[in-house]
Amino acid sequence: MTEASPNTAASAPAQYEKTVMNRAGAWGRVWFQTAFGIDLRTLALFRVNLAFLLLADLVNRAQFLEVFYTDRGAFPRAGAIAYNLPTRLSLHFINGEPWFVIALWVVAALASLLLLVGYRTRLMLAVSWVLLMSIQARNPLVLQAGDQLLVLLCFWGLFLPLGQRFSIDAALRPAGHVARPNAYASVATFAILVQAIYVYVIGALIKTSSVWMPEGTAVYYALHLDTLAMPFAYWLRDLRWLLPWLTYFVYWIELLAALLVFSPIFHLPLRLTTIALLIAMHAGFALSLMIGLFPYISIASLLLFIPGKVWDWLDARLNPRDRREIVMYYDKDCGFCRKVCQILRSFCLTPSNAIRPAQDTPEITPLFHEHQSWVVTRPGHRPLIKWPAVAFILRQSWPLKPLGWLLDRSLLVGPGNAVYRAIGDGRSGIIGQLRTRFWQEREPFYRLSMPMAAIVIALTGAVFWQNLTTLKQIDVAMPSALKDVQASLRLTQRWSMFAPRPLRWARWPRITGRFEDGTMINLWTGEVGAPERQKPKYLVRYLRDYRWRKFFNVVSKEGKTRYLHDVARYYCRKYNRYETGPKRLHRIHFDVISERTRANYAPKRKKRERVLNWNCLAKPK
Repeated sequence: MTEASPNTAASAPAQYEKTVMNRAGAWGRVWFQTAFGIDLRTLALFRVNLAFLLLADLVNRAQFLEVFYTDRGAFPRAGAIAYNLPTRLSLHFINGEPWFVIALWVVAALASLLLLVGYRTRLMLAVSWVLLMSIQARNPLVLQAGDQLLVLLCFWGLFLPLGQRFSIDAALRPAGHVARPNAYASVATFAILVQAIYVYVIGALIKTSSVWMPEGTAVYYALHLDTLAMPFAYWLRDLRWLLPWLTYFVYWIELLAALLVFSPIFHLPLRLTTIALLIAMHAGFALSLMIGLFPYISIASLLLFIPGKVWDWLDARLNPRDRREIVMYYDKDCGFCRKVCQILRSFCLTPSNAIRPAQDTPEITPLFHEHQSWVVTRPGHRPLIKWPAVAFILRQSWPLKPLGWLLDRSLLVGPGNAVYRAIGDGRSGIIGQLRTRFWQEREPFYRLSMPMAAIVIALTGAVFWQNLTTLKQIDVAMPSALKDVQASLRLTQRWSMFAPRPLRWARWPRITGRFEDGTMINLWTGEVGAPERQKPKYLVRYLRDYRWRKFFNVVSKEGKTRYLHDVARYYCRKYNRYETGPKRLHRIHFDVISERTRANYAPKRKKRERVLNWNCLAKPK
């Protein structure tokens, strides 16, 4: 036997250590990609959810554009500028007229619609993010945790390839582009997933009151806040045996959320189970409490955790072989026609479906020339042309299936073919040239540059630091300069929903107006006559909307009642703008009704406080 040389013997431990390190590094990379990566199809779902949430937010605010966002309303720009931090700027500060606010609203709605279909995705998301920050800064008194989370999701989404799947951007890739794999991981995916989990883990750590642990009475107090309680909550809060278990469930699922969704052991079952439980929790919130879009925004953030294996499973069941063999044939002399086929494939079919020039396929060419139409073929069936082919392709998409079914009705086939001919006849004119320019081919954003990745890493660390400052368990502070940066980007956050404990006092307004002739009016509801003294059965219906509730909760608090002066002036303008006779609004009385929830279903304590008397006809000082 040959004796090992001293050099070989000495290098053996080093070689072993190197092998172990390589294996550990490989395992770490796999775990990072599995735990903190996001499938491109999941990112596409997130884009669609985000667009719908932005549109829903705009629809909600449309009811209050004048009262909350113009100088004619209850919170003029001067008050908003004084209330905000100097680093929080807003395009809405430029002009306080209704036409300007409506114009910004329209731009935001158009950007959200284009984000929905994935056209210039990153640019549209940037526009939506800027305008969302702007309208939030214009009136911070109506904001809640859902608004905070929505702007954060928009910000982190700027660094993600949201337009790589099921989008116009994906359909307009240059010919011969290299297909990207569905698995995607970067520092941006890490940042947005961790951001989604902060809501739960930090929220649980802030819940330090004994009503959470060990008493288990937090849900009892939350459901008894009648300014939040929906009709379902009135039924649920009578199930005395269930409320402690719901409290423990909410606390522990939030506290353990990070450990469960990022666990390297039993990763897939733990992640799917945890996400399902958290979504169920938010569904309960939506049914029980009037808290606006917050549950739906949270669910959108949780759907980011859907792994690629779920999409693979769905793809195998929703896309059978005959669907994958559908082929679209277009006029090869019409670049616009090819792009339309690419868009239809992106939204309705699969990437494996073929798109071919009709002139290059002998069995299709005669049909193409005879009808001057694109052709769609499917195994075992006759080829489809013109409008019926459009309806058929739309029916292949689950979201668009109802539209495809409707367009395929016999009454619409004739008009549909006329529309098809009109589009075909106009493809070579000025309109066709504009369409071609609008649908220019381009490679959608995919990967971060090194400087952008560095910025994401730095901001991720800053957000982690700032979340630590909200915990009483540790003493951490941030430099003021870093606070200013976070405030300007709306990265500042505090997840204190029902923390450290749910409120015990429910507060709502009673606003009484008196005209010169003595007639009374309930200014809150607009009903003539003195407001009812009796509490409504369901207070949330009286309060109408969570933004109104939030607004009056803020302006009626001690130290903030100066903002009620602007509210009083708003009502005076509303009723006296065109009135000069005896029907002018003369006096306004602002009362705040408060009700305290007591333990063990004891009767609530109620009190009324007059916070402002206002004379509309007095000369301003």
